[in-house]
Amino acid sequence: MKKEFNMMLIVVVCAMLGIISAVIVNLLYTNGIIIDELITNTISINDVMFSIFFAWIVMGIIIGVFRN
Repeated sequence: MKKEFNMMLIVVVCAMLGIISAVIVNLLYTNGIIIDELITNTISINDVMFSIFFAWIVMGIIIGVFRN
């Protein structure tokens, strides 16, 4: 039971870090700091935010699975 709880806790913490990172990227976008990268309109800020969140979730799952 404890191993599953630790794995879930790691995934939840990584999900929160992903949300925080996505919010920071959104703030940088709205303040115009990273607008040069997205000026071509090939990707949107929502795509970037989802990618960051998804990467943190995957990282949390991987860390949770490989943790002893």
